[in-house]
Amino acid sequence: MLNLQSQGYGVDKGIPSLVIAAASFDDIFAIGGFSICIALAIKGEDTSILYSAMHGPISIMMGIILGLLTGSIMSL
Repeated sequence: MLNLQSQGYGVDKGIPSLVIAAASFDDIFAIGGFSICIALAIKGEDTSILYSAMHGPISIMMGIILGLLTGSIMSL
């Protein structure tokens, strides 16, 4: 995509940037889904299945919140 972007293909409409951003989100959700499956497969005796299932989405949301907070602080 970066090679096509440097050649000028789709730059006016922002297509290469959109494809790169979509691939990043796809990776995030794949890693999150894998994390949830592993947590459900290897849960401890004292860990409930609800906590194991919610651990992935909670960590994704915390990552987004901390990323926005850090980005805001860094922009100042």
